[in-house]
Amino acid sequence: MLDSLHCARAWLLIVKIPPSYDLNGTGAETSVPKDGLSLPLYMTLLRTDRARAKDAWKGLKALPENHSSNLRVWYVASVFGEWDSCVWFEVDKPEHAMDFVQNEISKIPGIIHTYTLPTTPINEYWKHWQHWK
Repeated sequence: MLDSLHCARAWLLIVKIPPSYDLNGTGAETSVPKDGLSLPLYMTLLRTDRARAKDAWKGLKALPENHSSNLRVWYVASVFGEWDSCVWFEVDKPEHAMDFVQNEISKIPGIIHTYTLPTTPINEYWKHWQHWK
């Protein structure tokens, strides 16, 4: 069962950060509105076939940030425990999330199981990443 500690760990093990974030504190505009995300945010947990882990990582790293006008991949992360990695993305409609997971992520070689959760930000820690240098 996934608990809040596992969700927090997913935030800490970042593999891909969208370039639109202002991580250097330069004041550059971001694609995220100042009051939060504009679309629902989803987290898809992934289990991989250990023998094909390299194929899975290659496929996950190849996911485009701007997948379409209604879907944006924010990042791919490695997680510990029952799951191997996760993908955080925002999308305008639940059916587009389902389509993305079933027809894109699930078809990446080496991905053997997915579990998708709609999420609601409680605290947007990314705002403080510039201070972690």
